[in-house]
Amino acid sequence: MVPTAPEQRVKTNRLNSKKLSEGLCGSQLRSIQMPSLSCPELRDLLQLRDTQVRQLTATKCHITALLRYEAMAFHENTHD
Repeated sequence: MVPTAPEQRVKTNRLNSKKLSEGLCGSQLRSIQMPSLSCPELRDLLQLRDTQVRQLTATKCHITALLRYEAMAFHENTHD
């Protein structure tokens, strides 16, 4: 994303291309590297972990919502 002031948020391909080229020529933008495809197992593992974390969070929210619907108090365990 090319940094712009709030009053200059006009988006067209021509303006974006110009801003990108000026930013790259003036060393105002940093380059990025695309991750290599040499580690598909690691990529799959990270994606699986992300899915599991999202499902766990959704399940906790669902349980909490059901307890609140039934007007039951729910307190998470805290470690002092």
